[in-house]
Amino acid sequence: MKAVFNKKFTSDIYEELQQCLKEEFSILPKVFVNFVNLPNIHVNMHLLMHAKTFGTLINTQVGIKEMVYHIFKGMVPKTNCKNIDLDLLKHYNTLFAIRHLAYGGIDPRFNRSCTGFTNSNFGQLFLNWYVTEDKYSTEATEQVQDDDDDTKIIFPINFISNISLKKRMPKQECDKLLLTLHNFKTELFLSYVDMKFETALINSSISWYKFASYMIEEENGILSKVHLHLDDFITIYEEDHEESYAIIKGIFQHKGNNNKYYAFIVVDWFEDTMVEHSVLKYPLYRLQATEDKWRCIFPITVIDNVQKVHFIHNCNSERCQLPNHDTTNRIWIKNNFYFTTI
Repeated sequence: MKAVFNKKFTSDIYEELQQCLKEEFSILPKVFVNFVNLPNIHVNMHLLMHAKTFGTLINTQVGIKEMVYHIFKGMVPKTNCKNIDLDLLKHYNTLFAIRHLAYGGIDPRFNRSCTGFTNSNFGQLFLNWYVTEDKYSTEATEQVQDDDDDTKIIFPINFISNISLKKRMPKQECDKLLLTLHNFKTELFLSYVDMKFETALINSSISWYKFASYMIEEENGILSKVHLHLDDFITIYEEDHEESYAIIKGIFQHKGNNNKYYAFIVVDWFEDTMVEHSVLKYPLYRLQATEDKWRCIFPITVIDNVQKVHFIHNCNSERCQLPNHDTTNRIWIKNNFYFTTI
């Protein structure tokens, strides 16, 4: 197997390597019964392919190969399985392109970096937005302290249950948000109408929260847990506009006329400007202010999907300092390549 460690390969060495690998695959299981179907034996059958692809095997390690194989295998169920090779190559190439841009366009194969990217604010733009951890995991949910009452919240839909609101919003934040909700009572009434309650509201008991969760039964009967946080990007399906996007600005419960509590959300909408970013070629959206004419209060179950869409603020001034952005700049970039780690 000396051929494995050659720094240079020729056609004859490729053939020699192939023959050695076949003999190894045949002999070792006969001598060592426990070697049958071992991953290392199987991986060795791919060494010839790696040698032809990369020209040498000196920098090839079994651990790296197995990890890449595991990652790609996990990606396959997330594709439409029509052209798997193309989908995986797109993901792989895009990841390396993002890393190239985040490093300022530096590539050792070229004498100078790409000045078009080094002069831009790509360091902040690509910071933890392309591939993110699942911030809605069970562990993260358990860290939310239950400092609230045990008020039972119901919803007049059979496939939604166990609605829970936690972590109250500070009174100062609640008052600030309410100042922007000029049609609060009207829109709250419309939300009750959406739930088939069409009588005038007689109660004014409201509590504001930062976190919400509930169980939803999918069409296949599987129960899934949905988690909502303030400033989450969400997808809302509308019959007139199909998919629409918004950001959660408030979560609250209200006491209905039947003395039962119901959960609602306050959102700011994203409006498609029909313009693309000059460099990224991603669509630009304008974030509508809460006080605009658009309705912004809805039942909590109007949400079609959470974490399906992601936006990046179009930072173009020194007033944007993470995690705070320039509030006068309401233009956001829709990240068309957003996905969560598998």
